[in-house]
Amino acid sequence: MKLTWLGRAAGYAVLVVMVAAAARLVWELLRPLLPTVAGVLFALAALYWLFSWRRM
Repeated sequence: MKLTWLGRAAGYAVLVVMVAAAARLVWELLRPLLPTVAGVLFALAALYWLFSWRRM
């Protein structure tokens, strides 16, 4: 009965490690695309600003 908190803590530790590994993998896969995503978002914002300025 005394080891239940230890088992629960170990389970949470394993879960945290797995989530961290998955986040690291996703970050490594998506990091080369970050400049492209930022450029697309910037271009969309610039187009929106341009057309909203033209409407006034």
